[in-house]
Amino acid sequence: MEGPVGRITYKGKKMFHPKGKDPVRVTKLGLLAGGSGITPLYSILNSVYLAREDDMDVKMLYSNKNVDDMLLREELDAINADVSAPNVSVTHTLTREQGDVSAPILKGRVSIEMLRQLGFPEPSDETFYMLCGPSPFNAACKEVLLAAGHSEERIFG
Repeated sequence: MEGPVGRITYKGKKMFHPKGKDPVRVTKLGLLAGGSGITPLYSILNSVYLAREDDMDVKMLYSNKNVDDMLLREELDAINADVSAPNVSVTHTLTREQGDVSAPILKGRVSIEMLRQLGFPEPSDETFYMLCGPSPFNAACKEVLLAAGHSEERIFG
């Protein structure tokens, strides 16, 4: 186990401060969570959501093997359904689910096509991606983002 180590801090007003680096201004935030990696990203999502940063576009994609693995589903779906926060959206994707699924649940691994379909932010000086999940999930997501033209400095995780 590992306690909170403060590798990045959300300072509010669209400012994130990675430990040992200069603060980063973010107007477009992509959150890619895999399995129990939802925990720190939910904290960021909820902080931005509760702060009502209306001019920060936040997209989250939460990947799991099947429906039974989904953590915080009610909380994530409630945030996604809140019409007072149209700038925040959450989508689920499942990689091993056998049955049919319905929106906002997709099937498949994270891909650039999936991110574009969901309106995830394109590369820019104010776009920032945060990844958290098992090492293979993080590596695959980073590879997808780099291939799409995102800079390594704008990907955290």
